Amino acid sequence: MSEPLLQIADAVALYDTLSDSINTIWNNYVFVLLGIVGWTLARANEFRQVQKILITIIFGLFNAVILFYFHDAYTDMSALRADLAALQSAQELSVTAGGFSERLIATNPFDRFWFVLGVVGFIWAFVTYLVWAKKLWHVGGTSDRLLAKANSLPSPTSR
Repeated sequence: MSEPLLQIADAVALYDTLSDSINTIWNNYVFVLLGIVGWTLARANEFRQVQKILITIIFGLFNAVILFYFHDAYTDMSALRADLAALQSAQELSVTAGGFSERLIATNPFDRFWFVLGVVGFIWAFVTYLVWAKKLWHVGGTSDRLLAKANSLPSPTSR
């Protein structure tokens, strides 16, 4: 019997690398997302129409790039999963002998990708709502009138 080109230890190391890549993608996404949400909420005034359109398009493109990288990583995981299944059958490993590799074979990476797609889509809709919502800034709204009324009252120390 000839030695297979890919050993289970190599496949597990590749899986770790892919997992690290996915974690890096999530970290970058969350970093940018928190920056955008913080910047949006810290603004005192509403965005102008052009700004809203640009932010929506740029964040949409950013999400598309992130989803491309997720898809690429999960496609590689799927190929690795097939290689592990072939290794397992070629080496006649039992279900329990595979250990970590067996868990990889039993998990479909594209199920994870569809979950990621849903999460990123929901976040894009949420950020788009934050950018386009007028209620966040209360310009001329009830809070501004209450604040003006409170400022016009005499202070307790001026008596």
